[in-house]
Amino acid sequence: MTTSHPIPIELEKGAFTRAGTTIHYWTAGEPDGPTVVCTHGVTIDHGTFDEQIPALVAAGYRAIVWDLRGHGLSRPAGEPISYLNAAADLAMLLDETAVDRATMLPTDKKTAVMGAYPYAAFQYRSAIVINVI
Repeated sequence: MTTSHPIPIELEKGAFTRAGTTIHYWTAGEPDGPTVVCTHGVTIDHGTFDEQIPALVAAGYRAIVWDLRGHGLSRPAGEPISYLNAAADLAMLLDETAVDRATMLPTDKKTAVMGAYPYAAFQYRSAIVINVI
């Protein structure tokens, strides 16, 4: 049996600062393509999506992965880690990357709820949230 490995792709790194934390993110794919925002769960980081990013890019999507506040390179946490701060960080990430519409790809139910929050709270974008549970 053969094991497939992700095709190496170039990720463009970016960062912004909000509420005492520098939030790190990476993008890949066509800037004008439909966007998928990948959000990891607690205690992990953006590397969770290493195998999904090449497939998304190959299918014509723009993929965005990021390290949540207090995770990966987005440390120290600055303000407390909370759904409200995570949602506000996500909203700023979408602003920083000029995303008006996105599909949210979370790793668990908690990040699915957080991914939907900016659309309910800020009401200025549209999204599809894929529940992986």
